[in-house]
Amino acid sequence: MSDGEHRPLLRSDSSTSSNFQNESPLTFSSKWGLVLSCLGCVIGTGNIWRFPRIVANNSGDEGGLQFLLVWLLFLGLWSIPVILIEYSVGRYTRKAPVKSFRVLLGPWSLWCGGWMVAVVICIASYYSVVVGWCLYYLFYSISHQLPESLKASQNIWNELKNHKWLPVLLLFLSLSLAGFSVTRAVSSIERVNSIIMPLLLFVLLVSFYWSLTLEYASYGITYLFTPDWAELKTLRLWVDAASQNAWDTGAGSGLFLTYATYMSRQNSVVKLGILLPLCNNLVSLLSAITLYSTVFSIKMKEGANKTEIALLLREDGFANTGLTFLWMPVLYKQLGIPGRVLSSLFFLCLSLGGITSLLAMIELPVRTLQEMQVPRKYGLPVVLLVLFCFGLPSALDLNILVNQDFVWAFGQVLAGVVSISLPILYGVTKFREDLVNQFGLDDWKLPKIWDYIVNFLDPVIAVALLVSFVADTVSNDKSDWYKFKRESLMWCFVEWLFVLLLLLLLNFLWIFRRRTRGRIRRISRIRDS
Repeated sequence: MSDGEHRPLLRSDSSTSSNFQNESPLTFSSKWGLVLSCLGCVIGTGNIWRFPRIVANNSGDEGGLQFLLVWLLFLGLWSIPVILIEYSVGRYTRKAPVKSFRVLLGPWSLWCGGWMVAVVICIASYYSVVVGWCLYYLFYSISHQLPESLKASQNIWNELKNHKWLPVLLLFLSLSLAGFSVTRAVSSIERVNSIIMPLLLFVLLVSFYWSLTLEYASYGITYLFTPDWAELKTLRLWVDAASQNAWDTGAGSGLFLTYATYMSRQNSVVKLGILLPLCNNLVSLLSAITLYSTVFSIKMKEGANKTEIALLLREDGFANTGLTFLWMPVLYKQLGIPGRVLSSLFFLCLSLGGITSLLAMIELPVRTLQEMQVPRKYGLPVVLLVLFCFGLPSALDLNILVNQDFVWAFGQVLAGVVSISLPILYGVTKFREDLVNQFGLDDWKLPKIWDYIVNFLDPVIAVALLVSFVADTVSNDKSDWYKFKRESLMWCFVEWLFVLLLLLLLNFLWIFRRRTRGRIRRISRIRDS
């Protein structure tokens, strides 16, 4: 497909309805608005809440540097190539994932874009529940005394978890805040991120600087950046590093692809695709340093040694609540009045980051519906209702939330596999030249080594990750891997297969309907002639 064949896409999406063209501006209004929106797309609870916990889970007695190195390796070899694909495809086709695949690979590839949309919907459904928890703890830190013991903190968590309607209200609140932020598509997305992201980064830097001033903070930083090379032989470390990097950066989710539909040729996708993931991962590192400094400072004052603190950092708690929602309020309480301020700032960061990520997750299916001739004023309420209904089980039963997180966190890696398949089927060199180097203006050129990474290395990584995930899960479950437990391989296969078959069926029905309508039109023309 040549550049000339897609010149109409530079002016407008001619296949969409006039309503769609009138409802949303064509591009971001400024480069800073674009940068902040793309950062807000991924900087969230994955960086501040999930990343420090994943590092702790894969640290040894000596430290966690080995995980950080593997994590950075996957950033360069997996996440950045996937993100570059998303930016390039979205800017070139000016369409969301489903129609992007149709434009570039033909109608039988619609299910590939559908998989990316399905993964985002599944993740957003339980992610909005976690954002609700962050909002609750933000309000609690501001209006209540922090708990003095783990038991008191557990009581706070149990009150939230066992309340009849509060988790549902928080789910509704998080979806409402994010949904309101996408009412006017890119214009409101840009405006909200231009306010929230500078505030989020400022609060994060204040918390980071404050944590460095704490006594014994250096011990936490030393532990974080000390290697324990024996941990490299653990399969779980490699799987966690890849899935966490995909979660950190949003690689394969289709979120960048959707935001890129609002870009013009003047927007530099190569620069964005390389520099923003690096900034995003820097935020993750700052969050980990902040948390490790705080934990080591407080626990070493109590006389705990490094091994005991390392065990505390690995304490997940049910539904991954241990470190963030159970221990952090207790630790901040021991700092007195500054601790209460820090706790409020910590949960403010989590809440703001969660909302900016959630609004990107909402925009993707809304934009997809728009391209199916559903106006935004109808599509947005439908998407919010679907997310609320899908998220309701996770809000009411944490076993379901744990199951969904286990299944769809790695499902995002599979979405990355779908993204990698697009340039391979299109032609990697042709993709690099047509969609990136010749199409973009005022941008870095994508080097030829990108062809070898995408064409040869990334497929090997994809197969290795899937095999490692299966092998690690089976080894942990031993003889029970085939049972329907909360975190079992069987649940992954069943849920993935169900979604895949549904998407293939919808793809087939769409093609059948299209061909039927084509035959009817041909017959009508013959009769008329």
